[in-house]
Amino acid sequence: MRMSEEGALQALLAHHLALAGEASRKVADLRLAVASGQPYEEAAGEIVAFFTEEVAPHAAAEEHTVFRVAGTRFVLAPTVRKMTSEHRDLAALTEALAGASSGLEALEVAERLSAALADHLDKENEALLARLKDEGRTSMAELLADVRYATNRLRSQPA
Repeated sequence: MRMSEEGALQALLAHHLALAGEASRKVADLRLAVASGQPYEEAAGEIVAFFTEEVAPHAAAEEHTVFRVAGTRFVLAPTVRKMTSEHRDLAALTEALAGASSGLEALEVAERLSAALADHLDKENEALLARLKDEGRTSMAELLADVRYATNRLRSQPA
């Protein structure tokens, strides 16, 4: 049974909500470790692993699918370029978090990283996905399938 266009959009939006929520939870764990004077490295490492293993493959898959489709729309091309740049910013913040030398530094970077992800996903939901669905020229069900396929393929590639 084929998923409806609205159902596919909702699945993409739900995945984005889950990513943002998981990032926020992991940052809360780091915040608790830092506030209680506990070692921060494990909590910071979990955030780095999440962004490396979950967010980065998803972002790369979106560049090959959602961004590729949206980039063909003249009105959306500048947004796609900005959002691609934001993916690079997320990667740079992830690297900065991996190299943090104190709990306070790790927390500051992690909070920026989580906020940047949430902001990016909100923009993608509103500026790209909703507009692609509304225009009616793009199958959201096919786009969802493409994103899932590309994400799984990218996750399975060695780093």
